[in-house]
Amino acid sequence: MITVEFEDDETLITIMDRTGGQEDVSALLYEDICYIRQWSEKRQGFDIIALTPSMYFQLMESFQLPEGSFIMDIKNNV
Repeated sequence: MITVEFEDDETLITIMDRTGGQEDVSALLYEDICYIRQWSEKRQGFDIIALTPSMYFQLMESFQLPEGSFIMDIKNNV
């Protein structure tokens, strides 16, 4: 299950593991930075990864690529 929420300057995407085996993963998207977070029971806090919007876009696009090394031409700093 996935939820998508829009706030003033934030898009929040949450992916839930329907089996209950993993904690939810959230992508918090802003104009200049993107965060991916997942709750850690062990740490009692979020594990967080920070990406530029371009890096986030490349991560999403990579799911469609075969094995190899690629240079993506991202226009307009998407």
